[in-house]
Amino acid sequence: MLLWYLLFFKLHSRLIKGTLLELTPFSYMALMAILTTFVVSMLLVKFRHRHIHVSSNNVTGIQDVHHGDVPRIGGVALFIGLAVAWVIAPKDLAEFLRPLFFCACPLFFIGFLEDITGKVSVGLRFIVSFASALLAKYLIGVGITQVGVLVVDGFLGTELGSYLFTAFAVAGIVNAINIVDGFNGLAASVVITVCLVFAYLAALSADDLMVQYSLLIAAVTLGFVLVNYPKGSLFLGDGGAYVLGFLVAWIAILVPHRSAIVSNWSSLLVLSYPVIEVLFTIYRRVKRRQHPGHPDRLHLHSLIYRRVICQYFPALPKYLKNALVMPIILIYMLLSEGLVLVFYNDKSSLIICFLGCAWVYNVLYRRLVFFKWSLMS
Repeated sequence: MLLWYLLFFKLHSRLIKGTLLELTPFSYMALMAILTTFVVSMLLVKFRHRHIHVSSNNVTGIQDVHHGDVPRIGGVALFIGLAVAWVIAPKDLAEFLRPLFFCACPLFFIGFLEDITGKVSVGLRFIVSFASALLAKYLIGVGITQVGVLVVDGFLGTELGSYLFTAFAVAGIVNAINIVDGFNGLAASVVITVCLVFAYLAALSADDLMVQYSLLIAAVTLGFVLVNYPKGSLFLGDGGAYVLGFLVAWIAILVPHRSAIVSNWSSLLVLSYPVIEVLFTIYRRVKRRQHPGHPDRLHLHSLIYRRVICQYFPALPKYLKNALVMPIILIYMLLSEGLVLVFYNDKSSLIICFLGCAWVYNVLYRRLVFFKWSLMS
């Protein structure tokens, strides 16, 4: 978390072109975003007895590692924090954010509906995320048009190809962030980390608008983390995960699109952990002849919890065992995030680095599944 603060303030100082004590419009917006999300999150926890009968959804499924009923509507706090930030944002940033926030609304509502009912199908949620991405591409006029691979670029060069590929990529990231939302602070920490890295890449191109956008999403998410971590008093829920995934996906598209020095492949490396997780999850479930949306306890973060933390720290309270998953995953993420800061403009190196991160993931995963974990062997 200390690294988050240092990078946030370094990027922030670039925006205000002076002392960090100067309260600029962006500084004020970021501060209000954090405070709003934090206060609303605290209110949801304080008055949980008023809504817990609908907001907890009685999570007792195969993936549950928590005690008791916990509100799953942290997305409400994030959504309100984003709305407040948009209202008070500097004019150029507010105009830039308008279509993205508008397109994120259907995702929030379908996710929120799932959080309080548990009856919205995976297929319907994917359709909504796909449609929201199509609408966003139409409204902002930006999409993925090339990846540097001749055969693929031929397809992406067509309007239909660009629309379909962009929407599929955005929907994939939306679901990837939701998949890694399994332990206290995990998905939110992933979002904050990738937003700070994208802000740094945008700063290299002097793209202050994208730096502001990225830091705003990190700020709103931080307000939630301060309540969620480490005890898990409030969960992000599908509504929160979907909105964050959607907004992060567009950061991943826009930063290289607006830069002459940042490769499109850098976005894939920044998001390598959630992308690899969702791809491997689909592969694993299809191989076992299960529906890709079928829940299980075989994600990397789930295995780390059961095979490492529960085995080596059995005496810890359950909430602390849960909380230890996040820093372990962030250590793994440091590999990809560090590499992208070095090779952000080198397509070949970025591809090799992504494959290397996938190999490391596979080694860790197979070790946790097929062998008793031992740091000495």
